[in-house]
Amino acid sequence: MLDERLIGDTFTLPETGDVVCLYGIHYHYLVLDGSRPGDLVVIVGVTPLALRVRNAERDLQY
Repeated sequence: MLDERLIGDTFTLPETGDVVCLYGIHYHYLVLDGSRPGDLVVIVGVTPLALRVRNAERDLQY
């Protein structure tokens, strides 16, 4: 699936709405944790309906 290439990409949560524009394409997203507008999030999964995102600091891989 084309959108799976977005896994690992980051973006800042917008102040309103649940849509983000990445590479000229609008995607709905679903926040999996308590991230708030202005937080940097990472895409951790893709479904046909939305990108699944989580706070980037909490998703650090050591």
